[in-house]
Amino acid sequence: MTQKMTESREGGCLCGDTRYQVAGEPFSVCLCHCRSCQRASGGAFVPWLSIGKKNFQFTGADPAKHNSSDGVMRTFCGRCGTSLTYE
Repeated sequence: MTQKMTESREGGCLCGDTRYQVAGEPFSVCLCHCRSCQRASGGAFVPWLSIGKKNFQFTGADPAKHNSSDGVMRTFCGRCGTSLTYE
């Protein structure tokens, strides 16, 4: 059974400094097992949902950014280090 995301959702980092808001339906939901995601998270996999840029916005402090590989930008909280986005 697939749950539809019809309203906005909020989330953020561990310390609460960097927050975000998401609206609309994700176009992909997955568990990534690639080595880059394993290293970025310190775990065996990372759950991701993909959503259009127009449906996502940071509402708290701006995140820190890191080019983790060619063409990939990851964001994380500059205060507590929580991994936030992959673009």
